[in-house]
Order: sequence, then structure tokens, then C-alpha cells
Amino acid sequence: MTVTRTWDLTDLELKVLWERRADANLPPPFSFISRTPLLDDYEREKYETWQRLQPMLDEGLSEVIETLIRPEVYVVGYAWCDSDMKNPAKRIRVRAARSGARGYAVTQLPGETVYHSGGFTITEIGPHGLADAVVSALPPTGAGHRHNIPIMTDNAAELERLRGGVWTVLEEADLSPLLESERFLNAPATTTGIITVHQGHSKFGPRGILEQYMLWRDLPDDGRYVIVLDHAPVANGIGPTQLTALVGTSIEKMLDRLETHWEYEA
Repeated sequence: MTVTRTWDLTDLELKVLWERRADANLPPPFSFISRTPLLDDYEREKYETWQRLQPMLDEGLSEVIETLIRPEVYVVGYAWCDSDMKNPAKRIRVRAARSGARGYAVTQLPGETVYHSGGFTITEIGPHGLADAVVSALPPTGAGHRHNIPIMTDNAAELERLRGGVWTVLEEADLSPLLESERFLNAPATTTGIITVHQGHSKFGPRGILEQYMLWRDLPDDGRYVIVLDHAPVANGIGPTQLTALVGTSIEKMLDRLETHWEYEA
């Protein structure tokens, strides 16, 4: 029987690990706000935390952090409730990454506000568990009942707004594509979220990084819809199995690109 390894870290512990190993702040979708008001006290806390983490790094946490910081492919999941934006319990933040035979998922626990963190749980998921780890973190629900709902976006600015903002869905028949899209994007939902799949590195620099964006919405008394943001986006009802497969296909696309472009050595 295989035992799944997990690591429970405080918000400051992961913050310090990321600063020390990546020389950067915590990456999306994670949040961190210190509860220590004075800078000198905060810097002392970080140093003491780093010293306390050394035994854990020697016991395997070091390779975990290395995989998360320098992955071949990583997946980000982030979700919120449109009608309760200030409720930290209704935020979902998960990031999964793989490199070689290693794969890990990091889940942020809710803090006292949407800006604070209650800590992080890192779970070993293997190289093929990224899609399932992210989709499993979402609220359980079935597929929405409609398919091929057009998403009318006639400029890049609107598409960018959809990638990062609030959009909604409504079921209604016999609408023009424009009206159907407008109502689709302006109806309430129990949960809204985004899943992004990213190539971890490229020998061509940032311009060579391949990314895939998927927006999803859970509609009350209906189900989940996903919008893959491409040149002609449409919304489709989708269940957890199908969504996992969709994310998995995108991951494989990233890995194929790394192999065909000889980028594993980058």
C-alpha cells in the first residue's frame, strides 16, 4: 500500500521557503499578509522560521519546493463566490506542479480575511495527478445541461477581462448569439473559478511559454460550465471526469511542446 506524503506548513513557513529558494513572493493564486506589525520583528520571525525548517528540508521537503518552484508544467486553480466576495471560506486556491517523476499539489487554507492565509497543505500526487488534484479541490457538482453557448468577445481587452473577472451564466432558449452570450455572462452562480495550465519554462524566455485558460461557473439547479478561452470561446456543461480529462489534455500539450522543442534542458 502506497502512503501519500503530506506536509502542513504555516503561511509564514511557505513564504520563507519561497523567498529563500526562488527569491520571489508567493506565486498565484496564493495570498499572504503578515500579522506582525513591526518590520524588525517580522524579519526576525522569518529568520527563526528558516532555521526551524532545516530538519524538514533534510527530510525531503527540499525536493518538493524545488519541484514547485521550477516545474516542467504547473496548474493553478482559483475560485470565489460572486455574491460573497469577502468570505475567505468561499475562496479556493490550489497549485499543482510536476517535474520528472515528481508531482505535488499545494492547497491554501482560508485565513481571517480573503487576503490572509490559514496555512498550506502540500500533497504528493505523482507526475500524473495534477489535473485530478486541481479538479478535486473544486466544489462537487455535475455537468450543466447546455452546450456550445457562444461567448461573444470582439476585442482583446474584453477577453482579458473575462480571464480575470466576474462573469456569469444563464440558461435560456431561442436567443440570438449576442443576447445569449450577454445573459450567459451576467447571471448569478454559486461558484466562479479559473483553471490555468502553464508550461514551466522555455529556452525562448517568457515569450516561449505556452498557457491555457479555462473559466468555469457552477449554476444553481443546473451544474458546471467551462469556457476554454481561445479564438472562438464557447461555454459547455462539464462534469468532474470530463473537466479532469480536459485539463489533462492541456498538460500533455505542454509536455509535448517541451519534448518537441528540446526544452527539457532549458
